[in-house]
Amino acid sequence: MTVTFDEVKRLAARLTTNEKARLIDELADEIQQEPPSLPDAWQRLFALSADFRAAHPQADVTAQLEADRNERQRLLERC
Repeated sequence: MTVTFDEVKRLAARLTTNEKARLIDELADEIQQEPPSLPDAWQRLFALSADFRAAHPQADVTAQLEADRNERQRLLERC
């Protein structure tokens, strides 16, 4: 099954901000391992990832996601 770019964009729109940041970070790391075919687009992605890391050096996206899930679970258990 082939997934189109538009389908990926629609799915990404459903992610939380933290999940989007994590996705961008992971994709940037993955893409750096491959020779880019669209240098300008890759450079913008790497710059965005670097800017995010510089703006939020304390941000641990994975830890935040886990904390959010635990908080949601705690709230659900109270109902």
